[in-house]
Amino acid sequence: MSDAYGDQITLPGLYVNGDISSKQYHAVKMGSTANTVVALSATTDVVVGVLQNAPDAANEAAIVAALGVSVVIAGTSTLTAGARIQFDSTGRAIAASGQDLGAVLEAAGAVGDELRAVLD
Repeated sequence: MSDAYGDQITLPGLYVNGDISSKQYHAVKMGSTANTVVALSATTDVVVGVLQNAPDAANEAAIVAALGVSVVIAGTSTLTAGARIQFDSTGRAIAASGQDLGAVLEAAGAVGDELRAVLD
């Protein structure tokens, strides 16, 4: 993705505990096992970044973008270009009402759209 969207800073040495291949481009949090990431389960979860790959088995590497331009999945159709974002309980981007983690670079047309965002 970095060639198409710009530079990213990714978090080194992270893995998954199981299949989270359906969470590519969703926000993730740290797991309870050292050096693992898991899917979000609540809007209050502390996001560490956006999953760039689709690991489908335990102990596979997780590429997690923490800063830079990344694709995110829209959790609402009302995001406008430049809107500050946070993530819902499934890891999709929504308009920020609290702790924001970046801004989308384009508007969403529907829930599930892939949008470019700046993670900051």
